[in-house]
Amino acid sequence: MALISLVVPTRNRLAYLKHTLQSAFDQRADDLEIIVADNATNDGTREYLASLGQRVKVVRSETPLSMTDNWHRGLEAVTGEWVIVIGDDDSLLSPFMPAMRDLVRREPDAEVISWKTALYRWPDAIAEPNLLMFNFGKEGKKESSAEALRGIFEDIQNPYSPPGLYHALTRTRVIERVKAQCGEYCLGMSPDLGSGLLHMAFTESYLVVPFPMSVMGFSKHSTGMSFRIGGAGSESANEFRGLADMSPLRRYLPEFTQDHFNISVWRILLEWQDYIGTKGRTVTLNPQKMLVHCIDKLTGIPVELRDVATTELIAYGQKLGFGEPALRARCAQAVAQGRTMKPGYLIAEDRSVQIAFDLSETPIKNISEAGKLICGLLPRAE
Repeated sequence: MALISLVVPTRNRLAYLKHTLQSAFDQRADDLEIIVADNATNDGTREYLASLGQRVKVVRSETPLSMTDNWHRGLEAVTGEWVIVIGDDDSLLSPFMPAMRDLVRREPDAEVISWKTALYRWPDAIAEPNLLMFNFGKEGKKESSAEALRGIFEDIQNPYSPPGLYHALTRTRVIERVKAQCGEYCLGMSPDLGSGLLHMAFTESYLVVPFPMSVMGFSKHSTGMSFRIGGAGSESANEFRGLADMSPLRRYLPEFTQDHFNISVWRILLEWQDYIGTKGRTVTLNPQKMLVHCIDKLTGIPVELRDVATTELIAYGQKLGFGEPALRARCAQAVAQGRTMKPGYLIAEDRSVQIAFDLSETPIKNISEAGKLICGLLPRAE
């Protein structure tokens, strides 16, 4: 049995996928199982995967699936003790397998291992192209799953990347435990958020590695980025809507007509609040703090949605007891501050370091080269 199974769902992104798979091949690891969930591609991906022979296990659907259904198909092929899912424009960093082997040996009771994923915007990204960001700290730590879950729902602390399948390592026994207790392993409309919330609800703790182990790529075809800043009519956003059944979420927050990123996250958190509640775990989303969070993120949504979103947030805020002048002032402040990521570095209170590079004037033009730069700068990468 493989130690780790890597699942890569893909849908017509061959140019990026080649870099993703190469980062897995570069691990030179016999104990790494590589699985590609081919979601009815028609751009040459099928032929490319066939040319790789036994190096990759391919599970293919001949008809387009929702993102969640395609993830499930990939998971069904997993045979490893641990599993990780990354996107088809992402990559693993070269120390991934050596570091994970060492960590699971030293922490035999660990069930979820996470890290602060590095971010790379491909040269064709919609905003801030060829920007690289990553964090690193001095020491790893163990986090309480229950406390982290409360932090997301009650304090809206980092709701976008709970330690789930996506860019984190999970023991497959966690998935089996969830199935045994819930009768299913449900991922919801957004499997990256859904799996993280599910894992925190059904584990005691998780480990946090102080260095990035993978790079999350944002290209012009990235679904998440298309909802953030790509506009309501972007190709990736429209395809996601077409393949995903979003109708069950309409009962949440009916005051909002827009599907921009932060409102979608709000709906997803409410969906998971209800689901987790039916499984014996109680969490309650704080609507006042979620509203303030969405206001502060106004500048990060498509420009054409901003006026409508502002109006709807203000109206909903008044129902929650906020005064209209204060709401309008906060909205105006959020938009005026902007959201451009600037190159440079920042040292946080815990002495961790965040670094951002504008690589537009350098020879680095893809996620593979960006990953090499990260590994050259990290103090423990060899």
